[in-house]
Amino acid sequence: MEFVLFLFGAILSWLITHIYYRQSSKTAPEWAQPLIDSLPATQPSQDELLKLVQNHVNHNSIIESGSNSDGEWFRYGNGDQVCKGQFEVGDENEVRIPFPSEFATEPSLDLSGNVNRIKTKRATQRELLVELNSGCVAESISEFQYQARGHWKDPHSQ
Repeated sequence: MEFVLFLFGAILSWLITHIYYRQSSKTAPEWAQPLIDSLPATQPSQDELLKLVQNHVNHNSIIESGSNSDGEWFRYGNGDQVCKGQFEVGDENEVRIPFPSEFATEPSLDLSGNVNRIKTKRATQRELLVELNSGCVAESISEFQYQARGHWKDPHSQ
């Protein structure tokens, strides 16, 4: 009986591992997708692959970066921009956090910190707008970190 249970557990473990592996390895990480999209349909030679990687690195390298009292930013040759920063919230209902560098279009946004205090969040080209839950009374100051990703120029106008 123990052997049957062991065998059943081993088979179940093997199935879960292989199904999960197949599901989790179907897509490439977001940062690698532009490089993967530039690959030819047939297997490239070593020289072709080296040229593709060099072109990708040259095209997507940081061309400008900086920081100010609002945070730090990184601008890439392909038109992408990343802004990072942090802010603190006490008993406010809404906060407006200016980005350290303006975007050409509305960026996507990631927030970390005491996120259960956040009711809504949205980003404009110039700032991060956060509305806080009125039911959450902060006994102390909450710290948040953000990362905004967007474009500082039109990525199609190289």
